Amino acid sequence: MNITIGKPWAVSEKGGRLNNEDSIYPLPETANSNQNLFLVCDGVGGAEKGEIASSLACESFQTFFSTFREGEPTAAFINKAIRYTE
Repeated sequence: MNITIGKPWAVSEKGGRLNNEDSIYPLPETANSNQNLFLVCDGVGGAEKGEIASSLACESFQTFFSTFREGEPTAAFINKAIRYTE
């Protein structure tokens, strides 16, 4: 099956907070046609430094994914990436 991926975009709501605590990977301006991982990491609303936590989660997951992936990712691989990110 061929999947065509267009330019990604994201919409996020900061709610009543002064800053947005959500993070995405990749940023739309850095995405390319070879991209095979897209993430949305939700900041912990109201928790101190939620924007840092969500950014680190995106970064850690992407690092694991790009470092250890061999072939198509399995459910077990995704679970390992999540545990690595925790």
